Amino acid sequence: MVIFFGFGFYAIFNSSINPWLAMGSLFIGTLFFPKPTKKKKSTPKKKTTASQKKTNAPARATSIRSSSRKLAFEKTISMKINELSWWEFEQLIYMYYKDLGYKPVRTKEGADGGIDLIYTNPDTYEKVAVQIKHQRKPVSSAIIRATDNAGKRNYGTYLTEVISSGTISNPALVEMDKYSGMRLKDRQWLNNKVVPWMKKKSEALRKKA
Repeated sequence: MVIFFGFGFYAIFNSSINPWLAMGSLFIGTLFFPKPTKKKKSTPKKKTTASQKKTNAPARATSIRSSSRKLAFEKTISMKINELSWWEFEQLIYMYYKDLGYKPVRTKEGADGGIDLIYTNPDTYEKVAVQIKHQRKPVSSAIIRATDNAGKRNYGTYLTEVISSGTISNPALVEMDKYSGMRLKDRQWLNNKVVPWMKKKSEALRKKA
């Protein structure tokens, strides 16, 4: 290619060489001259913005939390009540009321007079403040007074409940009669209501698996 171009230019300026030969050399050199290649434009990678990361992160976190709650639920309902920790027992009562459509809300830990749960009766729309006791010793009259007082003072409810995995002492039963909105639920209530519900839910989960 270089030879043809060189000879062609030389022949143009040299009168002794046939001009047609010079033109032919330049033409041949042009045919073999490499054409410049166009560089392909690289498509810039889309960067994930901070707002997109924030949008995606909650979805993943929600999925993880949902899975953890499901595993905790399966574990809790497959255990015996006396094998549960105090936190698991409170969670069991929460799940029981939620499954029945009572819209329960767990209270924050703190100096609230011992109220652990607030639920709304789906029929009367009345709120009930609940203190949950996971203990072997009988519920005392002091717990009855504290629950009624905390329900009225801290949550504005006159309906209250004390749910115990144990029994209710006689002084507590006497104390309860002083408060028209107070209900006591002990081991017998658990065996008649909650335990059959636990078995039913556990069997339903096993069938799905």
